[in-house]
Amino acid sequence: MKSMWYLFLRTYAQLGFFFYYKKIMVRGTENIPKDKPIMFVSNHPNALIDPLLIAVTNHRTTYFFTRAAVFKPGLIEWFMRSANMLPVYRIRDGLSTVKKNEAVFEFSFSLLKEKLALLIFAEGSHSLDRKVRPLSKGFTRVVFGSLEKYPDLDIVIIPVGINYTSPTEYGSKVSLTYAAPIWVNDFRFDDQNLQASELTKATSDSLKKIVCHIEDPDFDTSLIDENEYVDPVAFNRKLISGDLKKVPRHQGKSFNIFGILFKINSFLPILFWKKKEKEIDEAEFIATYKYSIGITAFPITYLIQAFVLGYFFGNEIAWIYLISSFLVALLYVKTKK
Repeated sequence: MKSMWYLFLRTYAQLGFFFYYKKIMVRGTENIPKDKPIMFVSNHPNALIDPLLIAVTNHRTTYFFTRAAVFKPGLIEWFMRSANMLPVYRIRDGLSTVKKNEAVFEFSFSLLKEKLALLIFAEGSHSLDRKVRPLSKGFTRVVFGSLEKYPDLDIVIIPVGINYTSPTEYGSKVSLTYAAPIWVNDFRFDDQNLQASELTKATSDSLKKIVCHIEDPDFDTSLIDENEYVDPVAFNRKLISGDLKKVPRHQGKSFNIFGILFKINSFLPILFWKKKEKEIDEAEFIATYKYSIGITAFPITYLIQAFVLGYFFGNEIAWIYLISSFLVALLYVKTKK
């Protein structure tokens, strides 16, 4: 039953992304083993959008380590746990809560024993900076803890690079790159500190190849053509050589008839978004709220408006309106500049 619910959520999220992003590019899925316990380790620019994108672009059922603060009691906590999210407690959540991680880690050991997949954002927090930040060793504790309990496991680390053209914008592009496997058994040394450090370094080095990695804090990203960001290998090569394509700093807005129709037809949910936007205090959550509202408020609004039209003008008009509404939304996102 739970697997069916997860499949439904995954499929619905995938459909939502089809309407939300102009293009999603996925590379390296052939690097993901079909029958090994996996730890996906990813960069983390975009709050809850990141784990959802990884969930819908790989073939493995995946459990996600998520900061415990977002597990609000009640419906939200139920939903997040039903979507395979595992709460991780940090010191900032209170020293007394950190002890709860022991139970979470024990559960993650059992998941790896069953040859399932885990996802962790080892940078420890989200950030819109286009770089790989220092990785914490928490993920090494999970994999080596699993090996200590189940020595015969053959655990694989798969680094995942997520790169957005414009992380907070609707109708932008995103690419996900699954890197070559890192076999944890190659890092089983007598010195526990050494094995954790070496595995962390190997994972970080791999991520820096598949994430647009800009170390210079003074680098002006506003001058770079956004399309450069969806090919991280080429981007990093061009960054070193100075061959990145640049664009004018000021560009006028382009006319889009589908955008006009979309905004007129979606006036109410857009108004709701504008009100909600003022409450967001972290830029990394902007896309999460946009996407969440997009897959709930917009279709509900279209259904209600179709019902009203059907009541006054008949079912045929209602169906024409409903199909046209989704078609206009799709054409808008696919033609948006």
